[in-house]
Amino acid sequence: MLTYHPTTEAEKEAICAWQYPGEYAMYNNPPYAEQKKHGYGFANPANNFYSFYDGETLVGFVNLSDEGDEVFFGIGAHPDHCGQNFSFWLT
Repeated sequence: MLTYHPTTEAEKEAICAWQYPGEYAMYNNPPYAEQKKHGYGFANPANNFYSFYDGETLVGFVNLSDEGDEVFFGIGAHPDHCGQNFSFWLT
């Protein structure tokens, strides 16, 4: 069973350091320090990130943000879980 909570600063650092291989490389993030400096991505206060854990292991995150008439729902799985339909468990 997965558990979740609002993403902490330390988790944002960790998630931004994840490196995705091959076809998933487009999901690699700039360093969190850069995002904080410019106020985007994980540092954008309009985003609402939640971290998901399998026991003690950070396995993914979701982002919910209000976009007026719509809600943006983004999902990210740890690189070890790419291609395994793991995002199903994060929704």
